[in-house]
Amino acid sequence: MTGLYLHIPFCTKKCHYCNFVITTSRSEDKEMQFLSCLEKEMIHHADRFRNVLFDTLYLGGGTPSSLSEEALQKLLSLVGIHFKFKEDAERTCEINPGDLDEKKIRVLKEFGIRRISLGAQTFNDETLKRLNRAHGAEDTLRSYDLLRKSGFQNINMDFILSLPGETLEDVRHSLEKAVKLGVDHVSLYELTIEEHTVFGDQHRKGKLGLPDEDTQMKLLLFARDFLKQNNFEHYELLNYAKAGCRSRHNLLYWANEDYLGLGPGAFSYFDGGDSGGQRAGTNILRR
Repeated sequence: MTGLYLHIPFCTKKCHYCNFVITTSRSEDKEMQFLSCLEKEMIHHADRFRNVLFDTLYLGGGTPSSLSEEALQKLLSLVGIHFKFKEDAERTCEINPGDLDEKKIRVLKEFGIRRISLGAQTFNDETLKRLNRAHGAEDTLRSYDLLRKSGFQNINMDFILSLPGETLEDVRHSLEKAVKLGVDHVSLYELTIEEHTVFGDQHRKGKLGLPDEDTQMKLLLFARDFLKQNNFEHYELLNYAKAGCRSRHNLLYWANEDYLGLGPGAFSYFDGGDSGGQRAGTNILRR
């Protein structure tokens, strides 16, 4: 398999745990300037991948869904111009709750996006505020409902474990809500404290209030058992899928298959990672 990852660096707000390559400085001009630079990067790699039919496309960041309708349409048009995909290719877009409207959904569907990764993180509104997230729990519910009504049948939700102040009951509440909604895939992330972040500063000052290691393990084991009991298949380390809904793009990374990463903060891996390939470090998977 061969995958294509595009890093979109725009965000409405910077989360307190985030050390990704992002910017909260946005305008239509900046979006178009970014897309112009991204197209140059696409052209740079076009010859090498001219005869490749990509198996997966993943739009991450950052927050791809924060792009304007026009910028989103331009982005996906550029992908179609410079790269080719298999007929059954998996195409995923990360979405922040509250970003979507019917026009953006129409653009996503027009260009073949069929899998959505929704950044819920938790259904606890107080925790979302502490994370400096740009959405609340109701935004997640509204976005999910809009996606389902628009015909999306493969929706992932991201959740972060070991958040400051969250308890086992908070985690239970979030996962129960996701299961009741009928999500097709759940990606779990253990909170990592990065040095140059708000949480990193709070942690140094002893003001973050993180769970101890025993509690972290209890949360992780509870989430694993709860999801498996609700017919989610555990694959990779912290991914859980209903039957037939494994992320092919995630599996591509897991299996050391080739992938091309474009945009600030992306990295690529091909030719087995030898001197003929590329590898540069950053986070491919958001949050």
